[in-house]
Amino acid sequence: MTPRRLLPLLLGLLLLPGPAPAQQRDPWRQPGQPAAQPGGQPARVPLLVPNKRSIYLRVLLRPGATLHASAGVEPGRPGLGFSAFYVYARQGSGAEAWLQIGAAADGRTEGWVRAAQTLDWNHAMVAAFTNPANRGRGLFLETEAQARALLAPNGAAEAQRLRSEAAAGRPAAGVVALEPPSFVDIRQQFYLLPILNATTVERELGGPVRVLEVASAPAERPSAAPAPDALARFRAGLVFVVDTTISMQPYIDRTREAMTGIVGRLRETAVRDNFRFGVVGYRDSKDATPAGYEYTTRVFAKPDFAQPPEAGLAAMRDLTATATGNEGFDEDPVAGIATALDEIDWGPLGGRYLVLITDAGGRDAADPLSSTRQGMEQIAIRAREQGVAVMVVHLLTPEGRTAGNHARARRQYVALGSNGSTGDTLYFPVDDGSPEQFRGTISALVEGVLRQVAATTGRPIAELRGAGGGTAPPRQAERIERQLQVLAEAMRLAYLGREERTTAPDVIRSFVLDRDPAPPGNAAIDVRVLLTRNQLEDLNRTLEEILRAGRATRLQPRDFFSQLQTTMSLAARDPSRIAMAGALGGLLGEFLEGLPYASEVMGMTEREWNAMSAGSQARLLNQIEAKLRLYRDFSRSEVWTTLSGRRDAGEQVFPVPLDALP
Repeated sequence: MTPRRLLPLLLGLLLLPGPAPAQQRDPWRQPGQPAAQPGGQPARVPLLVPNKRSIYLRVLLRPGATLHASAGVEPGRPGLGFSAFYVYARQGSGAEAWLQIGAAADGRTEGWVRAAQTLDWNHAMVAAFTNPANRGRGLFLETEAQARALLAPNGAAEAQRLRSEAAAGRPAAGVVALEPPSFVDIRQQFYLLPILNATTVERELGGPVRVLEVASAPAERPSAAPAPDALARFRAGLVFVVDTTISMQPYIDRTREAMTGIVGRLRETAVRDNFRFGVVGYRDSKDATPAGYEYTTRVFAKPDFAQPPEAGLAAMRDLTATATGNEGFDEDPVAGIATALDEIDWGPLGGRYLVLITDAGGRDAADPLSSTRQGMEQIAIRAREQGVAVMVVHLLTPEGRTAGNHARARRQYVALGSNGSTGDTLYFPVDDGSPEQFRGTISALVEGVLRQVAATTGRPIAELRGAGGGTAPPRQAERIERQLQVLAEAMRLAYLGREERTTAPDVIRSFVLDRDPAPPGNAAIDVRVLLTRNQLEDLNRTLEEILRAGRATRLQPRDFFSQLQTTMSLAARDPSRIAMAGALGGLLGEFLEGLPYASEVMGMTEREWNAMSAGSQARLLNQIEAKLRLYRDFSRSEVWTTLSGRRDAGEQVFPVPLDALP
């Protein structure tokens, strides 16, 4: 297959049907087990993957594949390229083999197809592009050897040469396609880039890299050309999530003062119609203080382009700190962020910025006073899935130092602000909680965001510098500016990808690196797993049983595994599989086995559980509980997609990030 055949590079993907109406699922049926046919006859079942007990064989149709009434009977009808099917029967072998296929594991078949016109695809791993800001565009190459060659000492320079030639329309031999320049966001527009095989290459600089063999869906060109003024219409929103507990009034006042100055200057600029800000206040559980708080979270202002820029300032007048303290030093910032993610309409915004302002750490998911029962890890995943950049301004006050809160809070917020686009963290501490340094940091952040919005829309506003008052420390100001430049580029690419409906390149079969060859090797491919609704429901039920058994046996932890096996057997699971499960992963479904990620939960054995302290056992159970809440968010997502063309709700799939698995 020649490069000329597959380029130009920007082609549209197969558009897949949307979600089907929810259907009731039989709770006693094994995952993927076909329901009985009318009249009580047992349904046919697909073939199993060799050495598996519950994973059925699946294939993807190659573009140009044809479906036939019987094996070898002509003529055939065109099949939908890269649609996924279960295999019910096989006739012949090698190049002469035929497969009988069906769109779901319900016993109904669609016809026969030549095996040579299909691709095996049983583990449901898919490649998803990361935002290409701060890294080179991914190269799709004909052979694994060509991909590995980019990891040689001179590989980064060679990769850049190949990219430049491909982008200029002169692809070198072996270059199948090039990643689009705009961000292809699987969270906004589903695309199918199946991973057929993966090998890991260790290297001295930049850490390990996976060489992925992938196949992509055939192209369908966008229905309309992108508007030439797309970037002129770019809009951004910055939402402050502000701690409004007793110690925060000086910082609330300075945030209001900084915003008043900035908005006053903003009205005089050409970018006034491209930026708005919002404010969410949070405190703590109403049970955290004897008097009770008026609210745990409240939206004071949303980024509203129907109102003038200064409209949000009036709402900020109502933002005041509490008059009473709360239980302990930690508060509930996760609740504030969750409210901002849920109640702000981020969809129309190209720039999606959230600034958390706090002087205290956050309550863990297991804390009885946590209103969301989610931790920093889960809320960070939710923000990434919505394309929202979370920045943290952490006030290192003397009170927090006396309470011993700084180190723990710093670990939480460094992780929360982790930014894959820069390889850094959007965490900005304020030494000693200095109100003036804080005002300077807030001003630097807001003015930096505004300058980046102005640069994206082509309307420079350099005169805004200093409008918010205060001065950030020079090194902090430089770091903010550098971080925001890369972050803004990532958001610009994501926005263009949505506006222009940019999709993955039209690749039939090729090899791509999951990280940029240039050290430190920023991630280029995010490996995800397509789980069906049935599988996610099954995973939910199993984790709920594990959690229930763990809580029930907390005083006698050695009974945990035996009680869990008894409970699962009574729930009509496969008793023989439960009895053989040497670790918790044996209960969670074969679809999770063999995936390239490490899991404490999956590998937990009875012996290891019994050797753990009570605190460590509680931590593991809290981790499971937090994952369950994340899965409920996934269940409500609009990204659920069908790969078969049938409207079968149970077979819809969702691209679950590896780090969200148990």
